[in-house]
Amino acid sequence: QSLEVRGIDSDGLTAPQVRHWRSVQDGGWVVDKKGLAKDLGKMSKPYLYLDFESCSGVRPLFRGVRPYQTVVTQYSLHICDDIEGEAAHVDYLAEGGRDCRRELLERLLGDLGEEGSVVVYSSYEMTQLNALAKLYPDLLPAVESVVSRLFDLEKVIKAHVSHPLFRGRSSLKVTLPVIVPEYEGKYAGMAVSDGGQASARFSTISQGGLPEDELARLRQELLDYCELDTLAMLELHRALAALAK
Repeated sequence: QSLEVRGIDSDGLTAPQVRHWRSVQDGGWVVDKKGLAKDLGKMSKPYLYLDFESCSGVRPLFRGVRPYQTVVTQYSLHICDDIEGEAAHVDYLAEGGRDCRRELLERLLGDLGEEGSVVVYSSYEMTQLNALAKLYPDLLPAVESVVSRLFDLEKVIKAHVSHPLFRGRSSLKVTLPVIVPEYEGKYAGMAVSDGGQASARFSTISQGGLPEDELARLRQELLDYCELDTLAMLELHRALAALAK
């Protein structure tokens, strides 16, 4: 049985629920501009937009990995000093036949440097960074420094922005096309359009035996998908800054 939001009284709702209730009642944006501007103002330059992709399944990727253990396999990173300017892009995608986790982490630490906010969407990157630090204790101080610089855009949206089309949710695939309409349907046109497909693609690569052209195609599809995620976060940051004005 469903219940229309318009028929719900706001008494007893949490602050985010009240904001969503108001957005449905009003049929549009409800934005805490002051709070949004304050939180965005906590970010420091350069802005580094980070996204991980991973693989997990019943068949471990390599020795020492448990069935269904999450293994980070790639990252994308967009970097800029001005959200209205050009952004540099770097990425990394593991090879399928060996354990590349330390190599990935060392490369990432070098790409992130020691300054600026590391912008993510959700707590996923923090969880995986902490897991990698447990694997390589000698890199723990460097990883802890990166974790201290994480800035989660999902938390900002949850705290300050509501729209009826969010339907009370806050995942990137839900909020992005509402806040940045240019991204409506953009993932649907990708060969890889979600994390599950990315995991399946890497699993296929890890099994080996692919023709070179097929391997190159699958790897490029993974790189393109991950790159779109971090570019999307940059565009989301731009749109949130505009909403805060």
